Amino acid sequence: MEKKYFYILISSFILLLILCGSVTYLEEIPPDTYLFLLINQKFAFETLDPFFIFGARALVYIPMIPAAWLFIRGDKNTKRIIILMLLAVFASRVVFEGLKNIIDRVRPYDYLENVRLIVDKRKTQSFPSGHAAIASTLTTFALYFKRDDGRKVNCLMILYLVAVAYSRVYVGVHYPLDVIGGILLSVSLSLGMIALYEYKFIDEKP
Repeated sequence: MEKKYFYILISSFILLLILCGSVTYLEEIPPDTYLFLLINQKFAFETLDPFFIFGARALVYIPMIPAAWLFIRGDKNTKRIIILMLLAVFASRVVFEGLKNIIDRVRPYDYLENVRLIVDKRKTQSFPSGHAAIASTLTTFALYFKRDDGRKVNCLMILYLVAVAYSRVYVGVHYPLDVIGGILLSVSLSLGMIALYEYKFIDEKP
């Protein structure tokens, strides 16, 4: 693994720890609340609601379709990477579900008044965002194992991550720090698993 990715891994993990501590011990973080209300109310338009509802619910799973195609058509190394990616998605799910129960941050609509909630309420807690974590895992793998001619794919994956993360705030189910926490969690976890993969298959790197 290149040094820059190692530094990203460490930085993401440290920032995640700081963020976990902040949302655990602070009942309200004013900049987080302000940005939530800005996105959820000031920047909300009914004509855009269907797009963001789709973004909040189903968009996160769309990259699984090309991933399945790559698994079927790809070589041995590609299959290993896809399997590793799916393991990373599963691992991130286990971790973010555990963090939700430990940190126990309530959803915005359970704490703030007049939240514009346009999807069903969630039974789980707010931090970190599971959708943002899954989207971040898929994006991290796509960017790390990018092809030389994959600039368009990289741009699409970044836009995909931003759309999923933004949508979770827009529809009223997450604070901005929730989605940032989900992203940091999956970046550090995914890069950690990639580092282990490269250590084991060092002579077979793509």
